[in-house]
Amino acid sequence: MPKEIRDPIELAKQHCLLHGEEDVSPEVYPDLGSLSPRFFYRFLPIPSQPEQSYAPEYIYVKSATERGLTGHAFWQYYIFVSMWNNTWEAGRARPGLMSFGIPESLRWITESDVNLRLVHRAKGHSYDAYAPLFHLLPKSTLDRFGLPRLRRGLWPQQAESHLLEHVLPRDFDARLEEAVTFHLWPLLGVRGAPSCFSSDDPIRILSHNLDYWLPYLDIVAQERARSLGRTGFNNAEDESDFSARENEAPPGFELKTPLYGGSLWLGEEDSLNATREMIAIADKQGDFRSILDAVRSNRIEDDFSARWSFEREDFERKLFSKRNKIKVTFVELDETIPVHGAQSEVHENLFWEDLCALMDAKDRRIIVCLRNGATRVGDIAKILGYRNHSPISKRLARIRRDAKKLLDR
Repeated sequence: MPKEIRDPIELAKQHCLLHGEEDVSPEVYPDLGSLSPRFFYRFLPIPSQPEQSYAPEYIYVKSATERGLTGHAFWQYYIFVSMWNNTWEAGRARPGLMSFGIPESLRWITESDVNLRLVHRAKGHSYDAYAPLFHLLPKSTLDRFGLPRLRRGLWPQQAESHLLEHVLPRDFDARLEEAVTFHLWPLLGVRGAPSCFSSDDPIRILSHNLDYWLPYLDIVAQERARSLGRTGFNNAEDESDFSARENEAPPGFELKTPLYGGSLWLGEEDSLNATREMIAIADKQGDFRSILDAVRSNRIEDDFSARWSFEREDFERKLFSKRNKIKVTFVELDETIPVHGAQSEVHENLFWEDLCALMDAKDRRIIVCLRNGATRVGDIAKILGYRNHSPISKRLARIRRDAKKLLDR
């Protein structure tokens, strides 16, 4: 019998890392896969017109471990998150599938008709949140930034990842931001490598914003998952049961068998194509090229948010002096996909998040971009505690301090 591994670090290496060079050859690495919902359900209600992919709104929630759950409560929470995410194709019909085993702390999600994705962000790292972005990166990029060669990733997130804290560097999030920027840079139409630009360069700041890219990569994953096709019937009983239940689907939905699981991208060439698809979707749905154009040509959108007029004036006043006159512009990006978490703030039942400052020292100006989430689920903020953090105000204060350092040089 093989010797039992008791050391947690050795156990983590065994379960989380790839070892031989054949495991990371360009033909098979990186690799992101999906798990078939067939493990949970034989049939699912699917929107009648699902061909138009749209990203869910991401909600960061505490993991079962962070909540201190044990025993039955731990597994109930763990399984619910897995089932909720893995039945993503059912969209807003999912609450009807979750009529049992719902953890009390997550019951609010079944009362909303919004398509939400639950993700964890561990205290020491954000791998669970950004696994799809991590698994776009080829071996050479991982090695360049000192990131481990992790085994195949899964989309969407099934549950919290164990043991990773033993193999990920302590500054994993910072390394991942640099690595993703390095990976994206040649595809953004920017001349020169990232190293040619300062850390305060506006385009470099935007490319570091992983929450910006995450929803658009989700759309890529959805489209590729659908291309895998649907499972068949295991036996005549399944087929007969399907025929009997076919008319029970909610209005606007059809009962179908689940999708197959499989690789969403496999190898460097395929992952590069997936990256290109993500950027194209971000351009179409996330105003990415418009933001770049605004930074490069000094042209800014005219439809500023009235809610932020006071903050803009207060921001300018605190930066204004005879020596240092700064132009501050707030740009509201409507209809872009929100990612709700500790950096979100609620106002009149709306989420405001992803405050991204693009500072141009040469032109002595600051562009502050705000993404406006259309989700009317204000109770989520109360439940998750986001309302009390005042993250937008705190982030503005940090941007002001950074701007003074940069523009007072």
